[in-house]
Amino acid sequence: MTRLHRLTIAAAAISMLTLGGCAGGNDAQPPTRSAAPDSQPRASGGPTTPPAATTHPASAPSQNSAQAFCAELKANGATGASFGPIPFFYPQDLLLKDLRTKLADMGDAVPPKEIADDWRRQKTQVKKVEKAAKRMRPGQNLDPGLAGSDKVKQAQHNLTDYWFDHCAG
Repeated sequence: MTRLHRLTIAAAAISMLTLGGCAGGNDAQPPTRSAAPDSQPRASGGPTTPPAATTHPASAPSQNSAQAFCAELKANGATGASFGPIPFFYPQDLLLKDLRTKLADMGDAVPPKEIADDWRRQKTQVKKVEKAAKRMRPGQNLDPGLAGSDKVKQAQHNLTDYWFDHCAG
């Protein structure tokens, strides 16, 4: 194994451990879906209801767009890990599961203008890697060069930040 290859694997492992902390775990399994908080019963036994929509005079279009976007992502099962780096070191079956989960979490949601380019870049990247992963032979690893450009990495960072700033919680 070349030194560059070992360094790439180490960097990927560190990044996954870091993201695992955000997602609530650091195991090598892709994130699993859980029921949306709104579908779980309250202590009183009845289902919860989403908060009523409010209007904000000066920023209504942007706020409503962010709220609707976040609601759709949550309905799709998105988490903070949905937009993070792709785990190239996973075996093919886990890698494909992770990629399909990322795409399902993104769904057909239409992002607010401020993250539209990042959204397009990430979705395109995940589809590109999924296509390559489908062609993997048993025991083969994906080329870490598929991780994408600095713009793709920045898009992943921006989308993760957006999730935690606007959607999480």
